[in-house]
Amino acid sequence: MKSKLKVVQIVVAIVLPINLAVGAWFYAAGQDSGIREMRKFTRVLRLIRHFYVEGTEEKIGYGNLFHGAVDGTLRNLDAYSAYFPPEVHARIAAANKGQYGGIGVELEYRNGRLTIVEVTPKGPAAAAGLKPEDQFLRINGRDATGMDPPQATAVLRGAPATTVKLCIYRPSVDHELHFAVRRELIEIATVRRGHFIEPGIAYVQLTRFDRRTSRKLSAALDRMKQKMRALIIDLRENPGGLLESACEVSGLFLPPGKLIVTTVPRRKREQRTFHAPTGPKYLKIPIVILINRRSASGAEILAGCLHDHKRATLVGEKSYGKGSVLRILE
Repeated sequence: MKSKLKVVQIVVAIVLPINLAVGAWFYAAGQDSGIREMRKFTRVLRLIRHFYVEGTEEKIGYGNLFHGAVDGTLRNLDAYSAYFPPEVHARIAAANKGQYGGIGVELEYRNGRLTIVEVTPKGPAAAAGLKPEDQFLRINGRDATGMDPPQATAVLRGAPATTVKLCIYRPSVDHELHFAVRRELIEIATVRRGHFIEPGIAYVQLTRFDRRTSRKLSAALDRMKQKMRALIIDLRENPGGLLESACEVSGLFLPPGKLIVTTVPRRKREQRTFHAPTGPKYLKIPIVILINRRSASGAEILAGCLHDHKRATLVGEKSYGKGSVLRILE
């Protein structure tokens, strides 16, 4: 037993210096500048913590500085790469599931004010009396005038059955109003207005692609299929969503096995090809797809796929042109 231990000790004693020597040679030759840059980075962090004048613990804490540095690194790559801190990632995950705990409003920043642009029908905000064009002044006592929509959304959303207190300004009455709104589980309406606009001509709007979109679209089409002679799919303002969801929706209108899309990553062995699956099909329905310059990503996959297979006619404007597929790495 002793001899074995000695052998191990000798091997380690020999290999470790060799590794260090080789590593030092690469470092000296400039072949591995990552170590040098990391040393610079940690020194910058120390200098910020020592000299920055507004040195609150929250602002210059190592965690906050690290999040900012990683966020800046990803933003420097392109317009679509980004770092999501835990609370933002949780909101994105909830949106992809098709539901979230909240009050049911869509927000925009207009004329220096956080403004409601849409209220979910029969949702908590609608029941409380909130209306489009209402402007947020305070949310749970916090000043909302400087918040952007993502910041406000983070405060408005929360566990169902909890309450959020709002102070809003309503321009139509020139008055401040106060509300206490009880959060509920909100279904994200990715499939809207499934109805006939003329006898036999069905219309449906897809606002984005989440895990429930294909199932909801199938349900809407099934309700109309007995009288449906043609279909209009409205993808205007659709920013995309989940790649798999866009492929599932495309597959509803294609024979099994038809190519939908191929993604070409940096490493070819990770290439992915999506084909139309088996399942319910709507193959005999003529289709028109409406697009505009804000139809992007998954919306363009659906529109381009059905156009290339001669399953749909495209009407509208040139679309956004986002040919990249994003992957969320947790």
